[in-house]
Amino acid sequence: MRISLQRIARRHPFLFWALLILFAYIAYKTSGFEDFIAADSFDDFRWPPYVDVKQKIRDNPPSYEAITRITGVKLAENSPKIYCSQYQLEGPTLRIFVKSSFSNFEARLMIRSTWGSDAKRAGAEVIFVTGLPVSTQVISFKEPWPANDMRNIESLRKLWQEGDEKRDLLIGNFVDSYRNNTRKFVLSLAAAAGLLSNCEATDFALFLDDDYLLNVPLLVSLIRSLNKDDPLYSGWKFDSSPFRMFWNKHAVPLEVYPFDRYPEYISAGAVLLSSNTIHKFAAAIPFVRLYLMDDIYAGILAYSIAVSPKHDPRFEFWARNIEKDEWQGIIAAHGYPPAQLDRTYKTHLKLA
Repeated sequence: MRISLQRIARRHPFLFWALLILFAYIAYKTSGFEDFIAADSFDDFRWPPYVDVKQKIRDNPPSYEAITRITGVKLAENSPKIYCSQYQLEGPTLRIFVKSSFSNFEARLMIRSTWGSDAKRAGAEVIFVTGLPVSTQVISFKEPWPANDMRNIESLRKLWQEGDEKRDLLIGNFVDSYRNNTRKFVLSLAAAAGLLSNCEATDFALFLDDDYLLNVPLLVSLIRSLNKDDPLYSGWKFDSSPFRMFWNKHAVPLEVYPFDRYPEYISAGAVLLSSNTIHKFAAAIPFVRLYLMDDIYAGILAYSIAVSPKHDPRFEFWARNIEKDEWQGIIAAHGYPPAQLDRTYKTHLKLA
């Protein structure tokens, strides 16, 4: 029998209002709205460990040892060697770091055969950055593993084989997950700044997701018009607030981020940095606590050292159908799984 709310309210008004207030209270406490209205003003922004980062980077040059000591981020032990110093570009050097899940073998294969081959012909370098499928910092295929870990071990074998063959994988000592993308960014910055063995510093670095299609000639043309010694932090710029509602996958509680908005930041899908900014970011990392989202962390780094993000609409953020003629003015675009990337590259971007 369906019980009418009106009947309950009429016959048991106290019970009705008590239940209604209880429901509203639970919704208020669990929805995240309380955090939304209680957040501190961004005007009061400070970030742990609460030091003068600009002063710190003047006194402390970039250091791989300092980065690994403070963040724990480093190359996975026994990982395949990588060689990222074979520049052939005339003019400014360019390295493209592609953030990729360890299991995205097909995406990396497709990139190497499409715009990655354009980058290689142009003298630029493409480096893929991944984590590990298992929670371990020391990889040894000789140790006994539980049967339920065999799938992960097979993935490791395949990843190591790819790294040995291609020499273009940076494999971090952390579990490959969305929340560890910040660690991928940190590892990429260390390589871009020349802090890793076999990796010289680069004049410009593009940090890219593996579902982006890249117009290499237009990117090369852009960096040739820039000065590597000028601060540059460029791409699709956002000025946004943290999600507080608990049902959002990006929800952030006050104890993690207490302010009502973020510093301006560039979408992590495509970020272009100059050598000037690369080295400042790398030097600042030990003095700026990691944040769970890599694009926000880059924004915090930039804010801490007074580098302003520059919006460039040629780095498309919103996935959409882009016509062939539009690619004359687009450097990178989002939303291309392997098959679509291959198809669109062949019809819209393939170089003769």
